[in-house]
Amino acid sequence: IQGSRAGKSLYSDAVPSLRAISYFTGKERWRLNSVKTRSYSRDVDASCLLLNDTAYIGLENGIFTIFNPNPADTQWLDGMYQPQIIKNSDTLYLPSDIKKHGGNLVTEASPVLLGNRVYLASGSGHIWGYHLHKKKIDWSYYIGSDIDGTPTVTHDSCLLVAVEKQYINGKGGVLKLNPSRAPQHAAEWYFPVENKLYASWQGGIIGSATNNSRYSDDKHFNLACFTAIDGFLYVIHTDSVSVDSFATFTPEIRLPRPRLLFKYETGPAISTPLFVEDKIIAAGYTGTYLFGMDSSSNYQ
Repeated sequence: IQGSRAGKSLYSDAVPSLRAISYFTGKERWRLNSVKTRSYSRDVDASCLLLNDTAYIGLENGIFTIFNPNPADTQWLDGMYQPQIIKNSDTLYLPSDIKKHGGNLVTEASPVLLGNRVYLASGSGHIWGYHLHKKKIDWSYYIGSDIDGTPTVTHDSCLLVAVEKQYINGKGGVLKLNPSRAPQHAAEWYFPVENKLYASWQGGIIGSATNNSRYSDDKHFNLACFTAIDGFLYVIHTDSVSVDSFATFTPEIRLPRPRLLFKYETGPAISTPLFVEDKIIAAGYTGTYLFGMDSSSNYQ
C-alpha cells in the first residue's frame, strides 16, 4: 500500500493517491480517492498502520481514514475499484485551525499504536488519539505548529513529537507527551532547537525523533536523536532533565529541558536519523554521517 503525489488538479473528481499493488504479480488491486476538503493537498505522504485486517491512515486532505485493505472486498466507485471504508468521518482539523493555518491542514505523519489508541500528528497542530475500543478520537493535545514528523513511542509508553517552527511564537523542537494523562498534564519536557530560515522552513524539526529503546539496557542510557533545520544533529537523554534549565514551549508553558548528550553540525536536514545498535546514521542536505559510541558512552 503506497501513497504518492496527487498527480492531478486539486479540483479533479477523483485523485487516487493511495494504491495497493500485489507483490505477487506487480498489478494494481485498488485505488483510494482522496476527496477534496479545506486542505490544500490531496497527496498521501503517510504510511498505513495495519492492525490485523484493518488499515489506519491520515490522508493529506486531513481525513483520518480506517478501511479494509483486502482486494476481495473492494467496490467499484468513481470509475475504479476502491477499498471498503470502515470510517472516514474524523477530520484532523477544527474550524479554528482553518482560520490560523488556511489550507495548510495537511496530515503527512504516519499513525502509531500505543496501548489502546492510534496516535496521529496533524499539520493543523494537533496530536490526536483514536481509541480502538471506543471507536472515536477521545484524546487531543494542541501544539499549534505545522507537524510533519511521525510521533515515536518510547520505552516508558510516551510519545516524542517533532515540532516545526511554523505558526508558533516560540522555537521548534521535540516534545515528550505522556498520553496516559489528561492532555493538559501530558507534556513532560521540551527540547527547543534554534530558529533558522532554510528553503521554505523557518526552523524546528521536519523529520521524526527516533530513540534507542530497542537497543537500550541496564548498561545504556535511553536516548533520542533528531536533525533540525538549524543544521545540527542532537542526541538527548529521554529520562533525564536539567534541574535548573527550562524551555519555553508556549508563552504560558515552561517545561523542563532534557539533558543534551551530543551535538554535531551536519547542515540542515529534514530526514529522520536512525539508531543502529551503538551507531547513528544521519542524512541531510550536505551528506550522510555515521557516528559511533565510544567506551565512555559518547558519540563521535
